[in-house]
Amino acid sequence: MTKRNDIVTKRRTNSPNQFAAKDLVLPKVARAKKPCPQEPAQGCEKTISAIGALKDIKEQNTIEATSLRYGLLADYARDIIYCSTPDGAILEANHTAVEAYGFSRQELLTMHTNDLRAFESVAGFEDPYRTGWADGFIVEAVHRRKDGTTFPVEISARGVEINNTKILVSVVRDITDRRRTEAVRERPRLAPTHPRDDEAMELHFEKLFVLNEVQAIQDAFAAATGVASFIVYINGTPITRPSNFCRLCEIIRKTEKGAADCKFSNAEISRTITDGAVVQKCSSCGLWEGGTNIDVGNRHVATWLIGQVLNDQDDQERILRYARTIGANETEFHEALAQVTHMPREQFEKACQALHLIAQQLSNLAYQNIQQAREITRRMHAEKAMQDSEERLRLLTDATYEGIAITEKGCFIDVNDQFLSMVGYQREELLGKPIISIITPRWQSVVTDSVQSNRTEPYEHVAVRKDGKEIWIESRARIYHANGRNIRIAAVRDITERKNTEEALRQTQKMESLGVLAGGIAHDFNNLLQAIIGQTYLALAKLPEANSVRENIERAQVAATRAADLTRQLLAYSGHGKFLVKMMELNKFIHENLHLLEIAIPKNVELHVEPIESELYFSADVAQLQQVLFNLIINAAEAMDGKAGRITIRTYLQNIHEEDLLSWKRGNVAPTPGTFVVLDVDDTGHGIDQTTIEKIFDPFFTTKFTGRGLGLAAVLGIIRGHNGAIQVESRPNAGTRFRIAFPQTSLPQTTPVEVFPKTNDRLEGTILFIDDEACVREAFTDAFDHSTITVLTAENGNEGITLFKEHQEAISLILLDFSMPGMDGETTFRKLRKIDPHVKIIISSGYAEEDITSKFKGLEITGFIQKPYPWNKLYQLLTEYLNILAL
Repeated sequence: MTKRNDIVTKRRTNSPNQFAAKDLVLPKVARAKKPCPQEPAQGCEKTISAIGALKDIKEQNTIEATSLRYGLLADYARDIIYCSTPDGAILEANHTAVEAYGFSRQELLTMHTNDLRAFESVAGFEDPYRTGWADGFIVEAVHRRKDGTTFPVEISARGVEINNTKILVSVVRDITDRRRTEAVRERPRLAPTHPRDDEAMELHFEKLFVLNEVQAIQDAFAAATGVASFIVYINGTPITRPSNFCRLCEIIRKTEKGAADCKFSNAEISRTITDGAVVQKCSSCGLWEGGTNIDVGNRHVATWLIGQVLNDQDDQERILRYARTIGANETEFHEALAQVTHMPREQFEKACQALHLIAQQLSNLAYQNIQQAREITRRMHAEKAMQDSEERLRLLTDATYEGIAITEKGCFIDVNDQFLSMVGYQREELLGKPIISIITPRWQSVVTDSVQSNRTEPYEHVAVRKDGKEIWIESRARIYHANGRNIRIAAVRDITERKNTEEALRQTQKMESLGVLAGGIAHDFNNLLQAIIGQTYLALAKLPEANSVRENIERAQVAATRAADLTRQLLAYSGHGKFLVKMMELNKFIHENLHLLEIAIPKNVELHVEPIESELYFSADVAQLQQVLFNLIINAAEAMDGKAGRITIRTYLQNIHEEDLLSWKRGNVAPTPGTFVVLDVDDTGHGIDQTTIEKIFDPFFTTKFTGRGLGLAAVLGIIRGHNGAIQVESRPNAGTRFRIAFPQTSLPQTTPVEVFPKTNDRLEGTILFIDDEACVREAFTDAFDHSTITVLTAENGNEGITLFKEHQEAISLILLDFSMPGMDGETTFRKLRKIDPHVKIIISSGYAEEDITSKFKGLEITGFIQKPYPWNKLYQLLTEYLNILAL
């Protein structure tokens, strides 16, 4: 007790709006609008203190500010809240406790928790409060008010320890309404409609009342008035056990006639009563009896009988004669009659009136029970219908393939499973959160505008999953107005895959457009190079070996040859170019180019090679592969930004399975599953962010100085042309890794050297040369100007066909350009073969032989030569076919 007083004394030295236990400060602020009725002056002081505390909150430390906010919340709670010591001394109580118990705050703070409990509920509560301190407990009890009335409560308590002081915090809830509802629900359910005339017999007394409660009332009434009492059905059959029954009636009822007379009398009085109470002599021995009806909804369900009394005017001799009538023992009957209660009629009538009042209350109670049962049943049906409706709605929303999000005031109030799966959250994580919390910053304004404007047409935006992954969303919403609330229901689709497909299609179209451009440039450039190479060849053929000009012409030929390689790269860029493919071994290729690679990178960048021990064979164009390797190595070196670093080249074999294709897919192109030779270029540079990775293969995209942009786009085109694939892995400040895969081929087979037949020194014949470029035609004509070969030239297909018709007998061979305006080479070829199915036609083009020969399936072409071609190669080809003709 000393400890408690010490705690209370220290608490009272603090502000009236707070309570403390030693160094513990538990905030408490009185309601500003509704001060304690017992303490109006202190209520005003507490209001002023609360306002002052809120104004000065910025000057308080974090703990005090938080305590004040919690104090306000506790004081304005709907439930009773009080704090006590573990032995039950009350330390503080909120305003709801003051109102509920009727004690002032000062009175409560001097009380024990047991003082709040009704006497009958005190026992058994010591143990929970003492032993349940740490883990907490929930119990039900009966509490009392200051005026002595009681009410049922549910107590939820838990102990806390702050600054070595133990505090028990109890939250007390008035459960009067709940108890009433439970009591009604425990009664048998009645029909939810008012009983009709034909339903009167269905209202059984036992279903309207709790019999043991009615029996207790009946017994108490009988004991208080000294009369016998019991309740019967309309036909006289007893319902309750008789109370204070006299011995005389028991003797009468033991005889057959007496029992029949009693039952008849009970039924008769039931039929006689119309309103109020009835007093009359019974039909058996003539004792006085009374009764009143118990009606429910104007329906007579039972009769409450009292009686078995005598008054001074009764003829006892007549009553004794009744014993002989029913065959009862007269001596026993006489002794029993002497024990019957004597009561003046006026007093008995007053007892009957009191009985009527009690019966009316029971009738009203029964009718209220019916009404309550009807209302409870209606509510249960309504609740069940609501639950069924909600369940159907949940099934519908969860069964759809679309995500459903229900929002109000820009926040989630419900979502379906599909939406949760889409964004990766749990339902409880989303409910109450703003919509824009899962939207990327760039799209938040779009979504906010759509919500505020109640937009109903579909729109697209980007959302962020819980794992950080961004997804494209298509939303379509409808606004519903219900009970003054604006509810927004949105149907949401994940369109990420569609967006990716569209982006891949755009990328493919872009690549195809640039491929067409590159092909056109390569065609025109090849024609110019063909003229240059041809004329320089003729110049060298005419110059003596000792002529100093030969060196300059030879350099021009080298430059033209390098330019021809450039045209092949332009064709490779589109991904359709076919190269001079041959079997090669990857480790050997890297070793042969290692010295050039080391020269191409800064000296502070280390180049390290980690080849696999086994040989890695695949088919590729050496020049194109060299371009890919140099491009990747130079890019890796530039990623060091002039700092020291390391580039690692690795080679190995890898099996790419179906499930791996997505990681190798670039745009809408993926490799075919199988075994691949992999070239891995790894650097320690500054790395690449994800946004840049998505653009590095775009044509003309560059992060370098002006003038670049086809490097990685060309690399991608070359790799695709070789049926390969490429991967990129990088993070800012974590380096970059390019992984290139080519289909593995079997071990190389020895290819026999092609031996051309020896040619005559002088060749004869007529060649028809069809090409749209004048410079190429001139170079071809000049080459055979002093030979025995006759050259006819045509600038297009129509002119070529005309010349062939005119000189068909003389023409030994036709050299036909594939790409020409107007009538192209394929059409010209078919028309020439239609004129002469056996005419020899050699096709020339800047495209690879595989691309051209595929156009002439079923039509044998005599030969193919790729532009720009060396003159000696052309001469060998012509010599071969002219020799065959000359034989």
